Amino acid sequence: MKLLKKRFKNIDLDHSDTTILHAEIIKTNPFLKYWYLKQYNKYKTLIADNTNGLHIELGAGGGFLKETTPLIKTSSILKSDKENGLVDLTLNAETLDLENNSVDSFFMLDVFHHLKNPKKFLSEANRCLKKNGVILMIEPTNTIFSRILYKKFHHELFDEKARDWNNDAKGHLSSSNQALGYIVFERDKDIFKNEFPNLNLIQIKKHTFFQYILSCGLSYEPLLSEKSESLKNKIVDYLETIASPLTNLLSTYMDIYIKKTL
Repeated sequence: MKLLKKRFKNIDLDHSDTTILHAEIIKTNPFLKYWYLKQYNKYKTLIADNTNGLHIELGAGGGFLKETTPLIKTSSILKSDKENGLVDLTLNAETLDLENNSVDSFFMLDVFHHLKNPKKFLSEANRCLKKNGVILMIEPTNTIFSRILYKKFHHELFDEKARDWNNDAKGHLSSSNQALGYIVFERDKDIFKNEFPNLNLIQIKKHTFFQYILSCGLSYEPLLSEKSESLKNKIVDYLETIASPLTNLLSTYMDIYIKKTL
């Protein structure tokens, strides 16, 4: 097992080339790629009965969802990502250039907590989604373990006590509040319900105890060697299953399912 080693120093997270770099890291780190595949499969299952609809991933970045589910329209806020062939569309989640009642689903992986004004996105999603349209967000969660992890070992802010949903970040990746999903959909769930009555919070499902950590995400070299990675992923899956009774203590991520009811 390797010591924790940072991949890069002084990297500009908001530079357009960072997306290309992230794409390379995800595809060449077998443990991280496996974790992404597991998240993509949730979305693929969610929309399996509506393959003719308009399904959009917001903030696709360096991901590879398009490769696993070609019917998805991938998007990024950066024009350069479309020019480089990384995504299909250029979209800003807070000012969606989409028609009313035109979208069947939105998928967001590690995106919501980067939004400067999440209420603008929720309003836009409500406008653009068809009746019974869905949103699946995969976001950092707030548990005893995740608070330690994100506050001690991650460059992004994790402030579960922040009063305001908004952040004044200038960059699309460099600043955020990783606790935003918890704040909006758990701590302030009554405010969310009152302000967006058409958007029904169907389920919050917490998950991921060890897998993402062992992959070391985008910032660090993986802790495990790549040798026998398939077997190691299966072992980690088994450990995740064993730890599942401690979901509310150990989870680092959560799935947020939302459905437009009217």
